[in-house]
Amino acid sequence: MMTAAILLGATLAIGAGYYIRKRAEFGGTVRPKVLVISASDTHGGYFDPYVLQRYSPTPVQMISDASGLACYDETLNGLQLCELLVGGDVAFAAPDPGQLPTIKPLQQLLDEHPDCKLVMLGAGMNDVLFGGRSIEQMLADKEAEANMTLLAGRVPVIRGFHNFAETSLMTAEKIAINTAANTALQAKAAATGVPCLDVHSVEFHGISDIAADGLHPTFEYHQRLCAFQASRLAEIAQSI
Repeated sequence: MMTAAILLGATLAIGAGYYIRKRAEFGGTVRPKVLVISASDTHGGYFDPYVLQRYSPTPVQMISDASGLACYDETLNGLQLCELLVGGDVAFAAPDPGQLPTIKPLQQLLDEHPDCKLVMLGAGMNDVLFGGRSIEQMLADKEAEANMTLLAGRVPVIRGFHNFAETSLMTAEKIAINTAANTALQAKAAATGVPCLDVHSVEFHGISDIAADGLHPTFEYHQRLCAFQASRLAEIAQSI
């Protein structure tokens, strides 16, 4: 079976040829489109105090505006990576009005967005923090997610795990799990050659960066996270 690193090299080569042709056709203005799949870390959902809210602009909109890349939003509050791989009901879903508490299988999302050559994959935190899955299980799912994306001829970009402050919802034990999972995810991505956005490295101000619900990032923290993600995505887009 081909490794993720080999698949990534082949995908980058194919993508580079495609965009060289397209840039020539349209005067060098064509840039890759980005499919963004994640949970509240990129959806921008939070509770204030018990009513679900969503930041405006959303994190996906902020990333699109800052990067200059067209980003397509397939995010859902509460999504787990293990649910994304197979599709169906989302156990911790907190959908927006009119949004279903379900997710389409990753393969279907890839099929429905054929023009998105970059795919930002952000699910996984809920799995290890609230879903009872081990870090090893999450990493195996991440590898399956990246390989599925590569086999579809796209470039996967893994979103790491951002920081949390200790609250009644995010205990010291959960924060330790989050840090360990992010470290393991960075190592896995580096070993396989898959681009990874280390959002854990973004400036973090502790509890002042956590919303009143004790769990989700504030708007200001999202702004810093999105500026970092936009910069890295723009760099990756230039390389294909």
